[in-house]
Amino acid sequence: MVISRTLGTVLACASLTFTAMASASVFTATPSSAATTLRCSAYTTKTAHTGYSTETLHIQTSPRARITGAAHYQGMTRTETAMANSAGTTLMTFRNPSTHSRFHVVVNLTVTLGTSRSTCATYFTLG
Repeated sequence: MVISRTLGTVLACASLTFTAMASASVFTATPSSAATTLRCSAYTTKTAHTGYSTETLHIQTSPRARITGAAHYQGMTRTETAMANSAGTTLMTFRNPSTHSRFHVVVNLTVTLGTSRSTCATYFTLG
């Protein structure tokens, strides 16, 4: 009698454990419907450029986001990548070619984190 009650208790506990495990897997398999919104802003601080100078962009985004920047110079594009730190900031430096003065260099930034993606742009003037 003690053995049958113990066996019955074990089977009942096993059944509850299986049900709880099955229920937990159903809940964890449900995808989240809330999408993460990524911030993207960038600015430059240098005001005067000469040929073969550098330009550093200050970028603010979400922590640990990956940033790809494409600087569009006259007749060419330079691409750089960076990873934001835990505060969501990073620097990205572009080496400038010698080009015509007063040329506006547009920099398009793409920020990704997991499956979320955001874009922004800034510019600076050479010469």
